[in-house]
Amino acid sequence: MNRISITTCALCMSLAASAQVNYTIKGSATGMDGQTVYLNDAESGEAAAMDSVIISNNAFTFKGTQPKACFATVSAGRARTTLILEDGTINVSLDKSSGKATGTPSNDILEACNEKINAFNNEYKALRKQASELKEEDKDKMLELEKSWEDVSNRQTAVVKECINQNLNNIVGAQLLRRFESSLSSEEVTKILAAASPVMKENGYTQAVIKHQTAMKRAEVGQKYTDVKLKDVNGKEVALSDYIGKGKYVLIDFWASWCGNATCKSSLRKVRFQRF
Repeated sequence: MNRISITTCALCMSLAASAQVNYTIKGSATGMDGQTVYLNDAESGEAAAMDSVIISNNAFTFKGTQPKACFATVSAGRARTTLILEDGTINVSLDKSSGKATGTPSNDILEACNEKINAFNNEYKALRKQASELKEEDKDKMLELEKSWEDVSNRQTAVVKECINQNLNNIVGAQLLRRFESSLSSEEVTKILAAASPVMKENGYTQAVIKHQTAMKRAEVGQKYTDVKLKDVNGKEVALSDYIGKGKYVLIDFWASWCGNATCKSSLRKVRFQRF
């Protein structure tokens, strides 16, 4: 019985060890010797530093382990790239304003998707240049540019959706969904989430999308308001529900901490005279 227990325990430890991700990042950064390059967590939203090293002879190296494949960023100054920490050697190249990561299966897929999506950038740049050269009276030309912009945006979004749907079984799809969530309708996001694999759904980026979509649904027209409890100027706790439901409109004005008292009061006075 003890022998079986020991064998079972050893097997569990072996499986746990094999589930870990062992990564090596080999980086090149021409002309950036002496700068610090940082490896940061990209999924938590806090940009937590995982490691750092000084660039020497135009090169740098990171080595480490993670419980599972995850997203991280490598950055030095203005140069930055997003990558996936997974088994194998990841090749990162940084210049003074950008970067890319290749060399492992998921990073190669992510880079290929980025190239397809970024292929539209030159079209956007050309349209911006044309718009900057227009005069105020060129309204018809501006309308034409807006239509052209919409066309480019629609074609890019189609590529984004294609890339996401081709990667529902891995975390590449999670990162793309998070990046381009605002370009997709609520129905499209719901459909993608329904088809996503457990690996994709468990990723931090997908969890952020799910949280945001849930919040958006709560804020839809026709949904009940979310009750809020705060202290008034006298320190007494008041709730939104103390005022709503009394047969009158309730105006809620949120002031930022940096909002000047006179400025905020002035805007509030203007709102009071509007008809609802």
